[in-house]
Amino acid sequence: MSEKFCCGCRFPVFDLRVIGFLSVVLSDCVNCAGWCVQVFSADGRHLYDIGGSGSAGVSTRGTYSGVCMDDSGRYLATRTEKGRCIVQVFDSDGCWMFDVDSHDDRLRRPSGIDVDSAGFFYVADLGNDCIKKFPYM
Repeated sequence: MSEKFCCGCRFPVFDLRVIGFLSVVLSDCVNCAGWCVQVFSADGRHLYDIGGSGSAGVSTRGTYSGVCMDDSGRYLATRTEKGRCIVQVFDSDGCWMFDVDSHDDRLRRPSGIDVDSAGFFYVADLGNDCIKKFPYM
């Protein structure tokens, strides 16, 4: 069995059955395992998990499919749970802050996500075949 490595570094990825995406934000390597987002340092140390089972404000069911970091160090992650698709915002330590619901313009299958400096985030919505823009700050 071959080892799997993150961000070209020589360290194994922790217990990932399906890797939903890989993203590099600032100097950290962020890897989504589906049920949570794992954050690694540039030298391969596992720093912490974001979301997933047991996190305050986060359901134990659902998967992540995209993550990015804004200029203030907050993580934004697209999440699909049974019956709803949301974007969750976490502080720079990975603690849940709040959810952004898509209200009248429902996300159907959110995937990639990015932010701009004006306080908007953009989500690739595969279920609606479009990119949507939402304010969050």
